[in-house]
Amino acid sequence: GYDNEHNDLILYVNMALDPTNARGTGGGGGAAAAAAAAAATTAPLPPPASSGTAAAAAAATAAPLPPPPPASEANNAPPSGDPSSRPPRRYTVTDMLGSGTFGQVVRCTDSETGKTVAVKVIKNQPAYYHQARVEISIVQMLNSRYDPNGERPIVRMMDYFVFQKHLCLVFEELSVNLYELIRHNGFKGLSLNLVRVFLNQILQALQTLRQARVVHCDLKPENILLRRLDTSGDVKLIDFGSACFTNKTVYSYVQSRFYRSPEVITCSSYDCAIDMWSLGCVAAELFLGLPLFPGASEYNLLCRIVETLGMPSNTLLAQGKETWKFFYHKNAAANVTASAAAAAAAPAAPPP
Repeated sequence: GYDNEHNDLILYVNMALDPTNARGTGGGGGAAAAAAAAAATTAPLPPPASSGTAAAAAAATAAPLPPPPPASEANNAPPSGDPSSRPPRRYTVTDMLGSGTFGQVVRCTDSETGKTVAVKVIKNQPAYYHQARVEISIVQMLNSRYDPNGERPIVRMMDYFVFQKHLCLVFEELSVNLYELIRHNGFKGLSLNLVRVFLNQILQALQTLRQARVVHCDLKPENILLRRLDTSGDVKLIDFGSACFTNKTVYSYVQSRFYRSPEVITCSSYDCAIDMWSLGCVAAELFLGLPLFPGASEYNLLCRIVETLGMPSNTLLAQGKETWKFFYHKNAAANVTASAAAAAAAPAAPPP
């Protein structure tokens, strides 16, 4: 029953969780990137596209966003002259939430609303800046066109701005992620009732993405956050930094390894189905407490998948540009190569 689901959640959240300790995070940007959020002024969001068609969704990636302003502009230049003429400081950094290959995430106070927000500060590098532009377009489209009332379990983007050539994205503040919940439960897994509550909401989010023809490309427990550290059990899907439209899949190397689908491993074409694969892996991990396919490498990962689920379809193998790295043809059937089998026998890396 629902009461039991709430009681289960009380057991997991009645502890002080550390929101900065999560898997899969790389080095972040420098201190200047975090400080950028403190003194920034904001720019208006681009207007939403007018229709829900595939063409309109694809066009959203081209929504006009400002390029990084030149160093001579006021928001990038050191303050000078009359203090009353300086741009107002809307966001004040209060804490560091985490870091990754993209940059850093800081907790800030919005002086206009008094609310606490999470500001994602992107590294000042062209590749990260370009992908952040795509993330802005996708999240803004999802929020405005597919979830105008904020009822679906997808993170809300409040604002964005450029400061000292760092693109900064402002999101609603959420609580801990599901990996942290598992970790603080001793990697024993969560109750079936609670897993059901979480999965129902994640499926709603993926249904919305499918309607919008968007592929998240990085679904994992770290990217599913509780709205609040209470007994509601409400979660939201975050981090659309790797997301793309189904008709514009630019990158072949996507998804975190434990949740990577056979299509991505073999470099086949992919769509929203790879998010469903990741969801299956997440579902098992929530219940078991450990990853379903903890591959130490792509060879090891694919061998674990084949051992558990059997061979991928011949159609998928024929489409894969990198199928040859893992399989060869013998008697008209694809088989795992000896090197892959050897990799499967190697012990997997322990969970972080």
